[in-house]
Amino acid sequence: MFSCTCANGHYGAQCQYIDYQCDSGPCLNKGTCMTSNNGYQCICPVGLTGNRCEIDINECISMPCQN
Repeated sequence: MFSCTCANGHYGAQCQYIDYQCDSGPCLNKGTCMTSNNGYQCICPVGLTGNRCEIDINECISMPCQN
């Protein structure tokens, strides 16, 4: 008996199936979609966060600028 450990984006007894969850373009605001064992993950550009890069981070909220 054997067991396969599939690479991200593949599944099945012999990793013969490909998961196309990124094909629908789930990431917003130019986020990059990466398949993962749990489906997909969005890699967000600087200044954005959230599961789909939908939240704009207000960098000034902590008042880092003194002048």
